[in-house]
Amino acid sequence: MTDGRKEKAHGGKRKGAGRPRKWGLLFVIKVGQACEKLHREAVSLSVNRQKADLTSQQTELEYLWGLVNKIPTNKRSAFLDDEKFDIHKEDIDAELEMLASTDGPAIPRIFQLRAKASRGTRKNILSQVAKHFGLSTKQVDNLWQAYRRFERE
Repeated sequence: MTDGRKEKAHGGKRKGAGRPRKWGLLFVIKVGQACEKLHREAVSLSVNRQKADLTSQQTELEYLWGLVNKIPTNKRSAFLDDEKFDIHKEDIDAELEMLASTDGPAIPRIFQLRAKASRGTRKNILSQVAKHFGLSTKQVDNLWQAYRRFERE
């Protein structure tokens, strides 16, 4: 039964009334930032692996780019007018066509990489942070969620 007043989650009107908070805001922020840092590192590692896979293992693009980067900058404009550039361009186009043959007929000039951490990363982060702060993984999960809610507000 309500009479138009908002229901409060933590007690009455008096100062300090209600259930005391288990953790302070600074502790929530400290644990949340530790989790976020590990998550950003995992995402960065995943993207770097995808780049390496795309440029070095699936194709010879990294090798071909390296050949051009070895040319001194003052001689690059002459290289663009030389027939060696045409051969280089054909090699690049052939590599791109080979990559596109698995996805479709168009030759993509821009490849999209998924900026997503690998499977099982969240569980690993929770266990690492829990071990560091002496908490359970469920507590760390709740603190991380509280930190994300805090960031949104």
